[in-house]
Amino acid sequence: MKLSLERIHKRVKQGIALIIITIGICQIAFGQVPLPLLPKNSSDTIHGIQIDDPFSPFEDPANLEAKKWIEQKNLEAKAALNGQPIHTLLVDTISALSASTPIRATVPLNNNGVIYTQLDIAEGNETKLVKYNTLAEPYEVLLTNELLTINGSVYEIFDYNPSPDNRYIALQLYPKGLDDMIIRIYDSKTGSFTEDIIDASTSYYPFWLPDSKSFFYTQLCSPMKFDSVQVKRHIIGQSQNTDQLVLDRQSSNILTYGDGDFPVIQMLPDGKRVVCSMAYGISQYVDHYIAPLDEILGEQSNSWQRITSSDQQIITADFTQNDAYLLRAEPDSTTSIVYFNIQELEDTTVLINEKEGFIAEMMIEEDVLYYEKSYQGSSQLIRVNLIDKSTSTLQLPFQGDLVLNTESPVRVNGQGLFFGLSSWNQGYGIYYASSEGDTIIKTDIRPAGKYENPDNLVVEQVLVRSHDSTEVPLTLIYREGVKGSDVAPVILEAYGAYGTSLEPYLQVESLPWLYNGGILAKAHVRGGGENGPQWHTAGRKKTKSNTWKDLIACAQFLIEENYTKPEKLGVIGGSAGGIAVGMALNKAPKLFGAAVLSYPMVNPVRLESEEQFDEFGDPKDSTEFNYLYQMDPYLHISSKNNYPPILVIAGVTDPRIPLWSTAKYVARIQQVTDQPVFLRVYNTGHGTQGTDNVLELADQFSFFMWKLNARYD
Repeated sequence: MKLSLERIHKRVKQGIALIIITIGICQIAFGQVPLPLLPKNSSDTIHGIQIDDPFSPFEDPANLEAKKWIEQKNLEAKAALNGQPIHTLLVDTISALSASTPIRATVPLNNNGVIYTQLDIAEGNETKLVKYNTLAEPYEVLLTNELLTINGSVYEIFDYNPSPDNRYIALQLYPKGLDDMIIRIYDSKTGSFTEDIIDASTSYYPFWLPDSKSFFYTQLCSPMKFDSVQVKRHIIGQSQNTDQLVLDRQSSNILTYGDGDFPVIQMLPDGKRVVCSMAYGISQYVDHYIAPLDEILGEQSNSWQRITSSDQQIITADFTQNDAYLLRAEPDSTTSIVYFNIQELEDTTVLINEKEGFIAEMMIEEDVLYYEKSYQGSSQLIRVNLIDKSTSTLQLPFQGDLVLNTESPVRVNGQGLFFGLSSWNQGYGIYYASSEGDTIIKTDIRPAGKYENPDNLVVEQVLVRSHDSTEVPLTLIYREGVKGSDVAPVILEAYGAYGTSLEPYLQVESLPWLYNGGILAKAHVRGGGENGPQWHTAGRKKTKSNTWKDLIACAQFLIEENYTKPEKLGVIGGSAGGIAVGMALNKAPKLFGAAVLSYPMVNPVRLESEEQFDEFGDPKDSTEFNYLYQMDPYLHISSKNNYPPILVIAGVTDPRIPLWSTAKYVARIQQVTDQPVFLRVYNTGHGTQGTDNVLELADQFSFFMWKLNARYD
């Protein structure tokens, strides 16, 4: 680590001299691309609210003038960022750091004695799906990049599910940069894909039947539209056109659902009944129904029996032969695991109730239940013997974040548990816990990269008092000696949506920032899942303002406690985090010296996807439209604000945040500020990968280093 970082420092010093030579290039950012001519009258009244949207013509795909402006803005951004001497150095360094992790691996799945995992290998940028008979033996390669290139398109693995007999593997695949999902079947006997292709729009979650020859899958009938979701059964070797419709919105009087709702059907462990998990929009709570398999296949659609309801606040469920185990959010903000007999459907019995921290995940391996308890950013792994109900806390190698493979219904048959573990200053590894005893073994499946165990990075956890006295967790990562030496450049990150947490993970690509005296700060704002289900509820729809108010409080804390000062404080948010950052810039622009918004949601009143309505609000509903209006960064841009320099990143084929949305935001904010506002566009979807990801990270760090006047020693 030290040798390579000393090289980095040397190259940075060499770059300082280059800055003097190329100072003219560095000034390019102050020449803004002129806006296209657009209609001046763009005011409309929706649900009684006047909406001023002067750049709505950007939404017209036939608007060639706006398209040309976007292209010019992208060229401007590339020229300005590439003109920074540090940029080339960062591209090289970040590329080397990224490649220094030789293998990245998913948490293994043990299916009836066969262990599967997906490996992403840095050398050659190769993906492999492999299997082990035992970890003591070399793995067998099942799939590689070559097989994942289908009809000229390169596909990536979203998820996979082996059949009970381990002959077939159902893979969810998607083209790079797109969200369209297809299902293909790999035959391990022949070593090739079968002719089966499930490709009508987007298809998810293939779950096998006991015969190992057929599976259920959930299908959207139009891309990213959740208004006509169906569940079907496919039989290997038959045409998709003959797939049996098992469930749709009209087929049952008992199991009903609407726009934005998402059913998934899989087998119960007894092999005789199925369970349907019904997610309502993006709600964190799920309903469950059971039915006999033979009746469902016999098209007796009213055989379903409801066993849980969303008003019980069930987060997830898992099953044994006889019992259903439910992870439940309690009214007092605690979480619990309860169970009941699925034969008799008796009242629930409380198995575990966690009052300090919360239960983040759970899964059953035959007669053993494992659950992750999360408290103030760290995880514990707890094992419960389902026979005698005894519990034991397993001693993890270090404090960090657990990753469990909870998606697949196939089980390890009580042999033990694979899990991932990572922290802010220690690299990700894959571990194995036996079903008996307290032994935890680090496997060789995912070896540590060269820079993944730095010995001089400090992780500091603090609580910040927000506007309403709520204590918001804030994580700070920095090199030893940075705190107290001088005010440091800080990159403050926030997300705060969908109950998704900023979880501990060492990003080796950020080491140049950290080793040159920078601080990374993670604001665990409301709307995320860091403090359990209620933390999510406290930052969505009507309470969404808590998200950016928490972020503002964290920024103020960093300044008041002398970690940094406004001109050296950068802020970053991606996707739904664009609301947090965008509104923080509108409400408190003087707190920040620079901002990056990547693939950001900045115009939520224009939401069109039903899956987002439950999280943010339904624009067709007058009350919820007002929520969307209040959280809309684009509509609240003000000429009275002194905005800092801003870099906005977008993807040409992004299906979630359309390019016109980010372009509108850049155009409007450019009108009211003399500071540079960049629009960097990548030929990608909702995020970059591989070489493009290296370039994006170099763009972000170059921008922050430039605009925050970061020092290099």
